[in-house]
Amino acid sequence: MSSVIFDGKYLKLQKVENRRYAEFKTNNIKHISTAEEINSLISELEVYKHDIKDNKEVEE
Repeated sequence: MSSVIFDGKYLKLQKVENRRYAEFKTNNIKHISTAEEINSLISELEVYKHDIKDNKEVEE
């Protein structure tokens, strides 16, 4: 199991019965278990990653 803070939300990834689930610890807990939901999460993380890179380049 791995955990990360993403955009102020606690994200926990765990493998259960050969499936991966992502859980957002917010007011409403969201379980991500379909390919579409996982792709959406990946897209959101990619945008966030690019924002971080852009911010670091501006700081330098």
